[in-house]
Amino acid sequence: MKRIFIQLMVVAGIATGIFAACNKDTGNNSGNGNGNNDTYTTGSFVIEATNVIGGQSKIATVRAYLSRDLIATGKYEKGGFKIALPDSIDSKYLIDAIDFEEEGLSDENAKFTPLGYLVLLAYDHAGNEIGCFYYSGEKPDESANGFAYYVFADRNFRIWKTDGDDYVTCNFKKGWNTVYYHNYQFSFGSWSDITTDVNLDIPMKWQYEEN
Repeated sequence: MKRIFIQLMVVAGIATGIFAACNKDTGNNSGNGNGNNDTYTTGSFVIEATNVIGGQSKIATVRAYLSRDLIATGKYEKGGFKIALPDSIDSKYLIDAIDFEEEGLSDENAKFTPLGYLVLLAYDHAGNEIGCFYYSGEKPDESANGFAYYVFADRNFRIWKTDGDDYVTCNFKKGWNTVYYHNYQFSFGSWSDITTDVNLDIPMKWQYEEN
């Protein structure tokens, strides 16, 4: 059976995928989450970034792209931003969870967006794309690191895997969810997890990466 990790990381590629997103061809400059060039609608799920590391005064706006479609935008000010994602998206962005389930899935009809499908890009005052934002962290002793992603689920469901070197414990709520990828290094090897639970031992910070 296909492993959930394959699809979850196809777009993200962990850190390298985020950096690659800084140079992505976004295509549409406006949309509503339905792939149309209309004014997008804001929703109740708000991404808030403060004290962005590497942020610059030339950054004017932040745009959220789902695949190649713009679904939300926000102003960059005082070293951070707020951006509200739409409460609904077109089904074309969703994949079937059952196709990538390996051990446990609470609802065989559940659908969600792949990890890393949503990216946050920075634009200057002239409307030029100049970089991207990501939320990540690392323990001081470098024994663990983490990245946060935003995933849309079409319903409440749970997916899990608890054996081997990789673990999944995601309790999705209908709508947008924050999903964390953690990697842990030990003298005898490493293991990772994908979870909707934040690890407070890994200090997470917003960062800006210029193109």
